[in-house]
Amino acid sequence: MLQELRTTITANFHRIDGDIRKEISNIGDRTSHLENRTEELCAAHNEVVDKVQKLQENDSLKLKLPDMEDRSRRKNVRFQGIPEDVSYDALPAYILSICEALVPGLPESAWAFDRMPSSLHR
Repeated sequence: MLQELRTTITANFHRIDGDIRKEISNIGDRTSHLENRTEELCAAHNEVVDKVQKLQENDSLKLKLPDMEDRSRRKNVRFQGIPEDVSYDALPAYILSICEALVPGLPESAWAFDRMPSSLHR
């Protein structure tokens, strides 16, 4: 009877030991899966953060663009009402005559014209 009890207890211990080992193995597998999934989520999160930063930089540049365009136009002068019979080649002389009439006494060398785009003569 004592031997039978010992055999039963030993068998129960082996069964419990096997169950515990299976449970530990299952927990290890689940932990490994969760760690892999966490790494994937971290990588995806980092990609999203990078894209958000790039979008914020893009928005910042878009906000600066009108100011930069305005600065580039700050020293520009626009003439309207120029007769259509003034040819594109005669345009610099015509504009110079208008400027000299507006600011008499300023030498001709003081006037600097970088370019004269004309919407009429394209």
